[in-house]
Amino acid sequence: MTTPAERVGSPRSDPPSSVDHGTDLADDSSSRQGGRTASSSAVSPDIVQGGDIEVRGAPVLVRWLIVLSVVAVLVELVGVYSPGSPNGLESQLIPGLDKVGHALMFGAPTFFIGWLLSWEPSRTHPGRQRRWWPVPLIFAAHGALSEVIQGFIPYRDPDVGDFTADVVGVVIAAVLLLALNRRRAS
Repeated sequence: MTTPAERVGSPRSDPPSSVDHGTDLADDSSSRQGGRTASSSAVSPDIVQGGDIEVRGAPVLVRWLIVLSVVAVLVELVGVYSPGSPNGLESQLIPGLDKVGHALMFGAPTFFIGWLLSWEPSRTHPGRQRRWWPVPLIFAAHGALSEVIQGFIPYRDPDVGDFTADVVGVVIAAVLLLALNRRRAS
């Protein structure tokens, strides 16, 4: 078994994963790492190098963010587009629970995907984080579109209150992302 320090200076022996962009740790690393070469410091294989995320070599946090993003989007899609029940009991059990559910279903994927995008540096502008701000806009637009589509789903109907809850969840996620990125920048 090789140590992380031995891996840095040698080319990878395993085939690149489907997410790998073909960038080797030893190739032209001095331009991407601010003048340091990859062999000048011991680098853990779990560190994202040069802005390329390789899922197998990504930090544990990035892996979890990918999993949480996928799960959050799937929960949102099932929750928003599944048919309702004829008697509408799901919204009568606890008053306001429907709106909290909408805020969470739209806020969670916004936060996880936004955090995942802001984790990796921009490839086009070195030194800057990726732009995550389109994510809240996309989920807010999806909230409006989902309410229109719900008019065509059995036992569901469009509701401005649901859209408002969607937007509240997205705004809370955006504020948390702003705070997270400012904290990381300082």
